[in-house]
Amino acid sequence: MHASDVQGPIFDGTKDFILDLNPDMLILSGPPIYLLGFALSKEDIDNAKRNLIELTQEIPKVVVDHHLLRDLRCFDFIESVQNETKNEVLVASEVIGEKPNLLEAHRKEFYLEN
Repeated sequence: MHASDVQGPIFDGTKDFILDLNPDMLILSGPPIYLLGFALSKEDIDNAKRNLIELTQEIPKVVVDHHLLRDLRCFDFIESVQNETKNEVLVASEVIGEKPNLLEAHRKEFYLEN
């Protein structure tokens, strides 16, 4: 299942919808943790994490990408989810055996170089 832009998912209804469809693999955008304090509250991020943990406990392979990888803290977030499940939690590049290259997370640095 591909569930782009569900942002975590932050909302329980989205998580429940995904679980009802019982996918064996899920690709979704993780929560946009870079928006904490601006467009999202700590409660939103906590909900997303809780829901993502529940999804990873039920779905054998979960690929988290897009919004989450716009922040260099993404791997801490992924690790905290991974610690709560026996199933695979990956980022998209890892599916094809490549290391993540977080271009968006490094955007400010790129602008400073030019």
